[in-house]
Amino acid sequence: MEPKVKLKDFVQDFDNVESTLYVYDKNGVEITNKETTVYTGMSMKLIIEGIEYDKVTIILRGDINGDGIINVNDYKKM
Repeated sequence: MEPKVKLKDFVQDFDNVESTLYVYDKNGVEITNKETTVYTGMSMKLIIEGIEYDKVTIILRGDINGDGIINVNDYKKM
């Protein structure tokens, strides 16, 4: 995915009903602010009626430090 994508735009790219998609930060805390920038280490779960059916880990190519922005800090870490 591209850098600086907002959570609201990210979840719209899936065919699932948006209310069944839950996004968590790298510490497992649910993110409810749809203006949050998606970054490496986040995860998204498909949960329907309390049952988790699927889970993906989000990887942003080039986002080495996990802040959702690709810049010189990522290149330094690499």
